[in-house]
Amino acid sequence: MKIKDFKKNIATKLRKKGFRAYLKETLYYLVSWIFSYRRYFLLSWSNSKPIFETEIKTDIKIKKADRDDIYDLKEIVGVKRLKYFLRLFEEGKNCFIALDNDKIVYYSWISFEQKNFVRMQDKEAYMFSAFTLSEYRGRGIATRMIAERLKLIKQKGYEKALAFASPQNFAAVKALKNNGFEEAGEAFEILVPLLRLHYTRVIRREGGRIIECYKKCGCDREKINLFF
Repeated sequence: MKIKDFKKNIATKLRKKGFRAYLKETLYYLVSWIFSYRRYFLLSWSNSKPIFETEIKTDIKIKKADRDDIYDLKEIVGVKRLKYFLRLFEEGKNCFIALDNDKIVYYSWISFEQKNFVRMQDKEAYMFSAFTLSEYRGRGIATRMIAERLKLIKQKGYEKALAFASPQNFAAVKALKNNGFEEAGEAFEILVPLLRLHYTRVIRREGGRIIECYKKCGCDREKINLFF
């Protein structure tokens, strides 16, 4: 980027956000290169609960993504995450998408393998990496797409589904709870990009009791590269 364009970009952001907001965002970005901390809710769904198929407030087509669809996600996720998604697809993980005509407006993933961010027990599925384009939020798409994934989970004979959501992502937490998910623990994630370190700690609860607690610490280059 040329210096002239760089200055113009800063001036545009200052006009839109104001000096204090822009300074706060810049400092947060700089600090995140040194240290980044994230906390998530762990939510659980049981196949004994009904699946709520809410009506989508727009004309949307729902389908299971094929390889060409994964490539089409590049405009939304960028090159780094596209490579990660292609690997997930090759590993046999399932991606669901929502289309407005030929435009992908939502994507999400399911894993039926035990090796995931959370340790899976028998007959458990893991739902992760869901995203809705900003201009399509508030139309019931995320809630309906959760229902579509739960139907597949139930069809395959799995008894539970697990998902993580940030406490700050009120829409995601609400969409999951609207489909019968309940809080079942929490997870903590620490990234130190300069040292390429990735630490996670997951706590699972059932009936108010901790049934499992484990942690992982290592050099996860792929995980760090996805965020930075």
